[in-house]
Amino acid sequence: MPLNVITPSEPKDPSLIYKYKKKEEYSGELEGIIVLCFLAIFFAVIFKVIEVIFVVIFILLSIYLTARNGEMNLLSVLPLLM
Repeated sequence: MPLNVITPSEPKDPSLIYKYKKKEEYSGELEGIIVLCFLAIFFAVIFKVIEVIFVVIFILLSIYLTARNGEMNLLSVLPLLM
């Protein structure tokens, strides 16, 4: 037998080899990243809805202010819609 080969010593009690249980504990990093992504999407949707509401109010106000005697001047509002 060569000198550089190390032979492991035998366990005193062979039944102790399989006593340990492999714990599969997740660190929660993936779940945290997923929650942050959903929060970012949620806030983006909220801000987009608020933006659309303000644009609609601005367009309606512009149409109201450009209307004279019940007529709507759509040509002056058309650049706002583009």
